[in-house]
Amino acid sequence: MKQRFYSLFLTALLGMLGTPVWALLSTTTIDGVEYYEISSATDLADFAALVNEGEYAANAILTADIDMTGADIADFPIGGPDAGVRYTGTFDGQGHKISNFQLVNTSAPTNFGMFNTNTGVVLKNFWLDETCKIEGTQVVSLIGRHDGGGTFEGVGNCADVTGTNNNVGGLFGGVFGQSNNKMNVYIINCWTMGKVTSTNTSASNYKDCGALAGWFNNANITITNFWTVAEVANYKSESTYIIRSGNGATFTATGCYSKYGAEGQEKVSFTAITDAQVQGGELCYLLNGDQTAISWYQTLADDKYPVPYSSHDIVYINGRQHCDGTAYEDGSAYANENLGVVADDHDFADGICSYCGTPDEEYATLDAEGNYEIDSEAKLIWFSAIVSKVNSAANAVLTADIALTKEWTSPIATYAGFFDGQGHEITGFQTTSTGKGGLFGYVKGATVGNFSISGSLTATAGTGSGVIGWAENSSIYGIQSVLVVSVPNDDVHHTAGVVGSSQSGNTISGCSFTGSVEVAGNTRDCFGGVCGYVKADNVDNCANYGTVSYTKADGYVGGVIGYINNASAYVQNCLNMGTITYTGEDEPAYGGALVGRLANHTAANIQNSYWLETSASQASGQNVPAAFVSVTSDELASGEVAAKLGEAWGQVLGTDTYPALDDAKPRVYQLSVTDAGYASFVPTVNVAAAPAGVTVYAGQKDGEYIHLKEVRTIQANVAYIVKAEEGDYYYNSTDAVEDILIASDLTYSDVDVTADGSQYILAKEGDTVGFYKATPETTIPARKVFIVSTSGVKGFCLDDEATAIEMVNGQSSMVNGQPIYNLAGQRLVKTQKGINIVGGKKVMF
Repeated sequence: MKQRFYSLFLTALLGMLGTPVWALLSTTTIDGVEYYEISSATDLADFAALVNEGEYAANAILTADIDMTGADIADFPIGGPDAGVRYTGTFDGQGHKISNFQLVNTSAPTNFGMFNTNTGVVLKNFWLDETCKIEGTQVVSLIGRHDGGGTFEGVGNCADVTGTNNNVGGLFGGVFGQSNNKMNVYIINCWTMGKVTSTNTSASNYKDCGALAGWFNNANITITNFWTVAEVANYKSESTYIIRSGNGATFTATGCYSKYGAEGQEKVSFTAITDAQVQGGELCYLLNGDQTAISWYQTLADDKYPVPYSSHDIVYINGRQHCDGTAYEDGSAYANENLGVVADDHDFADGICSYCGTPDEEYATLDAEGNYEIDSEAKLIWFSAIVSKVNSAANAVLTADIALTKEWTSPIATYAGFFDGQGHEITGFQTTSTGKGGLFGYVKGATVGNFSISGSLTATAGTGSGVIGWAENSSIYGIQSVLVVSVPNDDVHHTAGVVGSSQSGNTISGCSFTGSVEVAGNTRDCFGGVCGYVKADNVDNCANYGTVSYTKADGYVGGVIGYINNASAYVQNCLNMGTITYTGEDEPAYGGALVGRLANHTAANIQNSYWLETSASQASGQNVPAAFVSVTSDELASGEVAAKLGEAWGQVLGTDTYPALDDAKPRVYQLSVTDAGYASFVPTVNVAAAPAGVTVYAGQKDGEYIHLKEVRTIQANVAYIVKAEEGDYYYNSTDAVEDILIASDLTYSDVDVTADGSQYILAKEGDTVGFYKATPETTIPARKVFIVSTSGVKGFCLDDEATAIEMVNGQSSMVNGQPIYNLAGQRLVKTQKGINIVGGKKVMF
């Protein structure tokens, strides 16, 4: 080791010879690396001069605590204030503190502090105590400015930091990188305690100060075990700022604690702490987690706060503690002596530990398929805890209606399981959403549906609020929402009665909204009855019956969907019956009954959707596809719209004035009759009743006639002929009909038939409608009625003059093709008990 000469004579001599003063610094080698040894204020000042004259990568260690009283600090920051290379070496304080470091220059250039650093720097194991002070203009802190990557471990700042402009921080003034070259910055076992003040009164910049950093941008930040009790002060008295950052900063953080603003940080999660926890040893204990690796120490008799230096004592918890590791208030204490601990088991109440929040996995029963059975409010709350803490893909079914009495504060989040409501109701739902909020906050790869829900949802901030706040790659089906949704504030995005933000890969089907969405705040954003925002998703068989009202003219607001923003979005079979109202001065550009805005769409993907003409002024505010059809209340009541919407929709004709997504209601089907006045009819369902003005017949061959026999019991997959005026008619399906049949020679095929000369099809020749021979080799379409005959006649005339009486229990108006008469010679429509005449012979029945 080189020895430093302290004589004033030698110092003066070196100065006379032009040799720099810092040449007197002693060095030592550790693991093959040379370090300058710093044991005094003069040494530290000399090291600053050495670095700033070009030795940017010089390494140093503190060999003692440093008192900077009266020291020359003209050469600080270490790394210089300009935009040069800055300090890139390793500075290891070896657990020592620096006191009375008074770096004050309110006219200094930007980037002001003890250090300015760049990629490759390692600062560790030292701190500035409460006697220190740093004051400058902007980008001010212990580390004024850092660019690129680096490691900062075991560094603390208890000094007050003040800047006359922006970017003022407890540990960093600013951390900056390049947007195309984001580097890694590691902040490990660090802390801040002093007051951070910006005197800037600019409305745009005053907020850029924080207890950790005034600004982070274009860097990947990893924070491990950081705590602060630093108070941030500016002309708005915003003491809640810990971290200020741009969109180019990404964060990974664990074990972070703050006295101020813990709940106000969006990008990093902080736990609130008190002065008592800091001083009494609890914070030290918490920073060490499960105590398997000790990084923080505190000699409780001497230290007012924990430090990451092993020269201080370990903190133990003694006595009784809860299952989450927290101490009882009745005598348990933290000490530097390990006297042993007795930990409680979980304290379960309604299946959830009241201290640590761990759910009891045996609280709810499983059905035969392994689904949790949910039949109460407590079990629904418990299920949310299971998803968040145990199994994000847990499956559940509702086995009873659920009446909620408590505010819903823990949305079922990051859910990837199967949740089937089995048709049950959830009532009394109340929640306030700040983004990804609702009954389900965030679903990804999940299947959720088949329940109804009523109550209220207030969206106050963030993106994604609804029954399901945010969805990706999920199946969402059969949710009937009767929520009262309110948006009172600006800066609320993607909100709706069912799904707030649908972010690609979702299928949303069979969902309806019958509540209200009232948007009082907001500039341009996306709101709807069923969906607020839709990307590359499928939305089919969905309806809005509720009201959607808003005040801002530049919002995207729709009865079914607020905003479609992808050409591959697929929308079909949707209906808006609800009212879309706008209460502002001018009609908005992007409001509509079905979709507020179709920013991108492919016409082929938008199909068969309808809106009541009085519900809004337009179908959509942009790019209205032809498939968005305006309809009247009469068309809705007639069953026409229900029939066109398809199998998912039901309506009791003559009773219901519009269709609904209700499995309990019968389906509606369309029957079309041409100007011939007759038509084939092979229903795929049992028919509840023939439409008014339509007569349905069976047909029986008799010579060159087809006798038409009226039927009133119309069964699925039976061939009939109908007679009516030209037009479209609508009828209900029914589950079953009485088994009453009339013998009929009408038939059909489920597949196309190639005619061979024996088939006769319904047709009109001239003014006569009958069954005419199909030309051989022609195709008779599937499910088209025809008869088969080898008689060779050209055709069969229709005869619908006979009395129409349905035959019961399989009896027929013909026996072996022969008509039936009684002994008086009267033709019978069915056999009767006793003697009947069949084919000229007496037959006993």
